[in-house]
Amino acid sequence: MISNIPNKEQLILLGDFNARVGADQGSWPSCLGKFGIGNMNDNGKRLLELCTYHNLCIANSFFNTKPQHKEGLLETPALKTLASAGSHPGAKRAALMEYKRSPCEKNLQILRAARNKVKHTARRCANDYWTELSETIQTAEITGNIIGMYEGIKTAMRPTKNKTAPLKSTTGEVITDKRQQMERWVEDYSELYSQHNVVTTSALHAIKCLPVMGELDSEPPIDELSKAINSLASRKAPGSDGIPPDLIKHCKTTLLQPVHEVLCEPWREGAVPQYMRDAKIVTLYKNKGQRNDCIN
Repeated sequence: MISNIPNKEQLILLGDFNARVGADQGSWPSCLGKFGIGNMNDNGKRLLELCTYHNLCIANSFFNTKPQHKEGLLETPALKTLASAGSHPGAKRAALMEYKRSPCEKNLQILRAARNKVKHTARRCANDYWTELSETIQTAEITGNIIGMYEGIKTAMRPTKNKTAPLKSTTGEVITDKRQQMERWVEDYSELYSQHNVVTTSALHAIKCLPVMGELDSEPPIDELSKAINSLASRKAPGSDGIPPDLIKHCKTTLLQPVHEVLCEPWREGAVPQYMRDAKIVTLYKNKGQRNDCIN
């Protein structure tokens, strides 16, 4: 049907597509603008393929409208059609313009009614959002999905975005490139930990000599590892490996022997593996001085 319409005719498709087209403008340059939001779903992909095949475009993604209007147009399931999704802000705007042109009591009542309708809709949408998010967190907690529960809590707490502040080089130049910033951090920590401290002989002799603890030469018993697993705190966030402590405690019977074999490798080989020695360095700003200076 679309193919039969002449190219000189203007074609506008309206309907309830239940489609989220996302913001990947680079993959769909012919039909998606640079002002898209959200993530693409299956219906959104089909809609983009249809637009690409028939040389159409998602008009809303080509205009830099307010974010709340974009959310209403693309991601609010309570609204039935794309055309009616933006009707509430549009109706209020139209009522305001009409009242400015003709400031009578009738137009004032229409404007107040439109404002109240927008406020009521906004409160209802916000309440639906928080109710759905609370149910998601509760379901994750009941089913033991610790990662999903903490992700939901982080979403509710609205965590601040991680931003990379510009750094200064040793010569005072501002560095904005992430790769060069990492090189600057490597340079700073290399200088910090490569310094040799001079210790006097008298200070060395003043240190009390303790007896050698020969019992540490033997491999740790498996019972000690079992007690360590039992002492893990529950409901804590996982580490860099992504394994929550609750899962380790629950699967202790299966994991106890393999984990014990891994921990005994340093005693058998006489050296600690490199992956056990690697550490993550987290830089913390002291809230004094310039943030772009590595010293602070």
